[in-house]
Amino acid sequence: MTRQPAAAEQPIRWYSVTLFLGHLGLLACALWSLWHLAGSDWLAGVLCVFTLLGYTVVWRRWIAPASRQRLDYPQRLAVNVVLGSAIVIVASPVSVWLPALQNSY
Repeated sequence: MTRQPAAAEQPIRWYSVTLFLGHLGLLACALWSLWHLAGSDWLAGVLCVFTLLGYTVVWRRWIAPASRQRLDYPQRLAVNVVLGSAIVIVASPVSVWLPALQNSY
């Protein structure tokens, strides 16, 4: 098996940082929603750990800018649309979208 030559170092661009922060926000929203939807603490913990691991693997393998198996733009867009839609569906019953409008007292 031959090794592929190392890719040239590329500077970190602002849109890569924005994309990463957006994915972190989506992941935090998904984990928070799963925690509230699960019936018990141990089930919530297991769901959150598996969701975190799965999302991390998908992001690192196919979406991350430094990935060796990075998908082309149309495929990355499809993965982002599917992940984003799934998180919206999970978060909708928890009313996570407008926390500032909920009564805190």
